[in-house]
Amino acid sequence: MVSGCASRLPRTVSLEKSVENLAVKRLDDFVHESCVEAMDSDVRVSWQAYGRKVFYTATLQAASPSFIRFAAVDPLNRPLYLLVSTGKDFTFADNIHGEGFTGTGEAEYFKRFLPQGILADELFLWLSGRVKEEGLRLLSVSKAEEGPLFWYEVRYDDSLKHLLGLDLKHLRRHLVVDKANRVVLDVQYAGYNATPRDCDWPGTMKVDGEAMEASLSLEVKKVYSYARPDEQIFHLQLPAHYTVHEMR
Repeated sequence: MVSGCASRLPRTVSLEKSVENLAVKRLDDFVHESCVEAMDSDVRVSWQAYGRKVFYTATLQAASPSFIRFAAVDPLNRPLYLLVSTGKDFTFADNIHGEGFTGTGEAEYFKRFLPQGILADELFLWLSGRVKEEGLRLLSVSKAEEGPLFWYEVRYDDSLKHLLGLDLKHLRRHLVVDKANRVVLDVQYAGYNATPRDCDWPGTMKVDGEAMEASLSLEVKKVYSYARPDEQIFHLQLPAHYTVHEMR
């Protein structure tokens, strides 16, 4: 209770059939929008837990379907920590202590970077405020008791359900709920930026929930490009003098 944030399920009201049909079409339009496949930016990340808040300035490069390069930097723009992942494998460099960690996307060590409900090969979708189309089953539609959001209960499997809060343009909130009806993950999006494609990119992303040891916020400070980079940047060769740990 003193670390993560205990999020609550949204209060909703049912819809008339005609409005429900429009809401279902809204979800279908959202899922099938044409979106950028990459993003290169400066970001500001913060963690808050136990009454303490920590900030990092960082660079973030991401590309679909699952490529990530994240570097926390010092005031001289030198990387303190560097994480690269293809979704299938990862490399983490601790430049302060001269250590490196490598392994697959299924390694328990790598899963420490990801809250319950987020898979390594879906991280780009979460960062971009999108949802996976494959396997999506719509169970119900409702409207927020207060505010403009339509709420969609969807599933991809029988273990977790997802609640999607959409307004007329964007995904504003994405909850992951377990079988005990606990909100294990609560992601809120705001400040969307226009891109060259149909969909926009979220300017801020706030992550809470019972699966989180701390509240996490990511703010995009400057976007350099939405062009797809050379995939080689998502592979990292650790310096020869680093102590390298193969994680499982």
